[in-house]
Amino acid sequence: MSYHRLYDSALLDDIHNYFPDLLYVPERFEDVTQVLGYVQQQVRQRFDLFSRGRREHLERERTRIISTPPLRAAVAPNLSMLFEASRNANATQELNVATEFLNAINTMGGLFRVPNVPRQHIMPPGFLEPVVVRPTAEQIQSGTAIEIVDSEDEICAICQDQLPAGTQALSIDACGHRFHSPCINTWFSANVACPVCRHDIREPAAGDAE
Repeated sequence: MSYHRLYDSALLDDIHNYFPDLLYVPERFEDVTQVLGYVQQQVRQRFDLFSRGRREHLERERTRIISTPPLRAAVAPNLSMLFEASRNANATQELNVATEFLNAINTMGGLFRVPNVPRQHIMPPGFLEPVVVRPTAEQIQSGTAIEIVDSEDEICAICQDQLPAGTQALSIDACGHRFHSPCINTWFSANVACPVCRHDIREPAAGDAE
C-alpha cells in the first residue's frame, strides 16, 4: 500500500493514509471507545507485519503446490521461537503507533478531543479474547424443571445416551427438551441456548411472553 502525500502536514498525511475515516467520516464515531477501536483496527491491518506476511504467503500458496521435506526436529523449535518473537514485536509496534497517534491528535487545537489514555488502556490484556455468555444459576433454576422420563426411546441430545424410563431428567420449560442433568448443566456453563432448538433459556416461551 503506497503512502500518498496530499497535505502540507505530516500529521494530516498520516491520518489521510492510516486513519481516513477520522478525517473524512467523523460522524461514524459516537464516543472515544469507537475512535480507539478504529485506530487499533487500522494499525493492525497496516503494521502487523507477521499477519500480513502470512496472508500474502497463503495467497501465493493457493496458486501453486510446493513439495518440501519435513522440518528437522532441531529446526522446528527455532521457527516457533522466531514466530513468537515476531508476534511480540508487532504487538509492541501497534501499541507505540496507537499511543503516538493519540498524543499527536491531542495537539491539533481541538480537531479531535480524545482524552489522555494510559498506555495499558489502549490495548488492555485480553482485549480481543472471546467473552463466554452463560445463564446465571437463578435463570437455570427458573427456566428448567426436573421430570421423570416416561419413554423408552428418549435420547439426551448432548451425550447421545439413552434417558431410561423412570429416571430423572432436566427439562427446559420453554421448549420441553430433556437432558441428563450433568450434561445440560455442563452445557449451560458456556451456552445460554437449548442445544436442540437454540431457544435462549433467559427468554420466556413465545406463549408466555404476553
